[in-house]
Amino acid sequence: MVLEQVGYFHLVDHSRDPRPELSRCLDECLERRTAGNPESKTLIVLPEGCNLGRPYNTDPSKALQASRTKPKVNGESMVQFLRETASKLPLVFVASVIDGDRTNCAYFISGHKTLVICRKMNDDGSGEYVHDDSSRRDEQNPVPGEGDPIVASLICMDALQQAPASDDRIKRSNARRKNLLSTLNQRKKTFLLCVPAAYNREVSWLAWNNFAEPSGPRGYVVFANSILTHCPSGIFDGAGQRIGNAPLAQNRIDIVSLADLR
Repeated sequence: MVLEQVGYFHLVDHSRDPRPELSRCLDECLERRTAGNPESKTLIVLPEGCNLGRPYNTDPSKALQASRTKPKVNGESMVQFLRETASKLPLVFVASVIDGDRTNCAYFISGHKTLVICRKMNDDGSGEYVHDDSSRRDEQNPVPGEGDPIVASLICMDALQQAPASDDRIKRSNARRKNLLSTLNQRKKTFLLCVPAAYNREVSWLAWNNFAEPSGPRGYVVFANSILTHCPSGIFDGAGQRIGNAPLAQNRIDIVSLADLR
């Protein structure tokens, strides 16, 4: 697989079915796409719970997971839609989907491959999903293969170094993040850490600092957020610097050439 461009779906208007809205934004995005290699692909990261069809963590039924309103688009249908889209267009997706068992999974989806990269480990208190603390979290993270760049993923708060705490889950989450980043740096290739998110807190992008070792390969965070305030979607380098402009308060897909990153 040859990746030539990378981008994110900035989904902030949740009043519509996410599928036709994604298709509309893809049409606009591909008009701007300037691929030199006809076999090349564009990787697009979708935000956390992209199949909900409503804003994340704003369900009026609130507190209990059992009472949460189900996603407007069930997980299987969303994955099938993305697979069909990727088979027709030069695209690859990394998307967080809330599955039928309420696990929060990051999928890698191309026209010929669909796999679960990881599952969200931390509990963000939203009740939107059941956190996964099992050993199956990272079966295929990073995505298997010898592609350049390497593609990996962690969902929302799992990608951030959490403050030291006595909570065993936070300790395991921090160790998981450290191990993944160590693996990526050891590969000696450019890598993309894809972060589907619904993050509504102020965060310094220096939180990403040193996730790529200075003497190692170049690493980039592709952050697709469904919440506009505080943390707009974007692509960030290892020093936490944003590449390009912050997106506006509208649904859109932004892409950059990987050649411009290297």
